[in-house]
Amino acid sequence: MALKDIHRVFTDAVQSPVSVTGWSRPKPWVKNWNQKAKDAMLKVLQEADPVKSGILVAAVFLLSRSEPRRFVTPRAFDYQLVRQWRGQVGIAFGSYWNHKLARVSHVYHYLPRRSTEEIARYVSTAYEKFVRFIVEADRKQVESLVPLM
Repeated sequence: MALKDIHRVFTDAVQSPVSVTGWSRPKPWVKNWNQKAKDAMLKVLQEADPVKSGILVAAVFLLSRSEPRRFVTPRAFDYQLVRQWRGQVGIAFGSYWNHKLARVSHVYHYLPRRSTEEIARYVSTAYEKFVRFIVEADRKQVESLVPLM
């Protein structure tokens, strides 16, 4: 139930007029990448299952906690979080016919850097309390399994 509420509030936040402009007088170059971020987020929020989406976000955070070497910088973590989150509905990937290989080839569809960072900021903020709860539960479970010496 909590993940559905998070999903609903997240959708409302993305659809608010402030999410596109961010300022009282929007600048054209800001609106472009901000609009791309908003469109991508709405597509995922409309098509993805709220529970699976929340579990996926928590799993990426748990992975970063258990294997920090996979994410060299915080920006690398943000990019992978957004990549996985967008990948739920297939908008993160495209395909084309490769004549040399005579088959369909799949490629990652990149967003502008600022769009990706904006999506990461929204996703991290939306699922912050849920992720904190999951990480704490994981930490307690690991501590209970490790015998004290």
